[in-house]
Amino acid sequence: MNERKETLKTEKIVHGLTGLFLIFWILSAWIWINHVHPSPIGLLLALLSLLLFCGCVLRYSSALLVFWKAPRTFDPPQNRKEKKKLFWLGVLIGAIGLLWIDGALLFVCHQRFPELPWNEALPLFFKSITLDAVHYLNLAENGYAAAGPDRFLIVFFPLYPMLIRIGMGVVADSFAVGFWLNQGLTLLNAGLFALLAKQELNKQRSWFAVVLLLAFPGFFFNAFPMSEALFLFCTLMTFLLIRKECWIGGSFFAFLAALSRSSGVLLSIFLAIEVIQRELHHDSNWRKRLSICAPILGLVLYFVLNQQVSGNPFQFLIYQKEHWYQQLSYFFNTVNYQWNYLLYYFQSGQFQLAWGLMIPGMLSLFFTLILLFLGAGRIRISILGYSLAYFTMTMGATWLLSAPRYNAVLPSLPLILASLGQTEKQRWGIFALLLMASVIFYTFFLNGYPIY
Repeated sequence: MNERKETLKTEKIVHGLTGLFLIFWILSAWIWINHVHPSPIGLLLALLSLLLFCGCVLRYSSALLVFWKAPRTFDPPQNRKEKKKLFWLGVLIGAIGLLWIDGALLFVCHQRFPELPWNEALPLFFKSITLDAVHYLNLAENGYAAAGPDRFLIVFFPLYPMLIRIGMGVVADSFAVGFWLNQGLTLLNAGLFALLAKQELNKQRSWFAVVLLLAFPGFFFNAFPMSEALFLFCTLMTFLLIRKECWIGGSFFAFLAALSRSSGVLLSIFLAIEVIQRELHHDSNWRKRLSICAPILGLVLYFVLNQQVSGNPFQFLIYQKEHWYQQLSYFFNTVNYQWNYLLYYFQSGQFQLAWGLMIPGMLSLFFTLILLFLGAGRIRISILGYSLAYFTMTMGATWLLSAPRYNAVLPSLPLILASLGQTEKQRWGIFALLLMASVIFYTFFLNGYPIY
């Protein structure tokens, strides 16, 4: 009887919070429409994105109740030999993926700098394009600055440049350290993702999920000296360790994720959903409850860094707004301004900006939303809840330039894609379309299109 009352109470709380959440977004959209007065097509696209998002919220609230009410289950013990085999299969697939990413990069570098060896041509290539890699390497070499042009680099989180700095104790070249660090992390991530895919899907689909991860448009950024591969590594380790009930280890990597990118703090949502499930089944303790605070602590330490460097714990927000024109906004606002810029770029003949920036950004945003909508009931709701929060935060930037890069480190997307194909033909059709989009996008990048 008490369990029944507790279940009904949980249902009422979830339904009530879902209703309030939807009301918030609908009211926000109404206020935004009256303030911005979007064009008819911009409004239509914005409302379509909002409809998909609300659909995700409704489907996830139902899946959340099922997850919390279902009898507590434990992952069966895995054969260590089979686990190793699957991990190394993932690493092998990752190595094949890196072959085409690095091979194409080296080919272009040779075409641009035919007289230079690759170890000199690669750094020159990255200096010739506007990419965050240059800023991370600058931080690794010189640290944060309180004045001068480098003061703006406080917006970049500290863990990745700190690792490069440590590596420079062995190899003095920051680019070489960053490049090989990301090569290694990409291989490691492929193996870890294979293990996660087996938990969420099955053994047969797990290797295919790794193939889709590597074929995802924008995944190639993981191979470059940027924080994407490190962030994905911390995220995967958090997911895997919590599933193994290793809460201290999972909390530690969630903490590190929040020190590598601002969106790492959203892993608190993943941890909260997992903790509440155990609370409802009377299987919780202080370690599990405190784990929710681990990503928040990482973000707080970043605030402390801002305070020490600039005297203001929120200085990064000021620089993001003033220097990079970035603030948090609504994802449906992003859809509207991207449409407006797309029309402007086509009308003014700036085709590289249209094809390299706005079209991939809009396609990535809607593709992610559709996959998240389809994901309910296919993979663990705690991963989906984190993914929807991640989408809301990253896609809501007031000047979104890197949608495909951000979405390429969202593990839920290739997992959902791998679960969709029911036949071999359908699965390889999905892979072919994804690979084609990735090749086109990477070709644009290598040919100097404004892709960040």
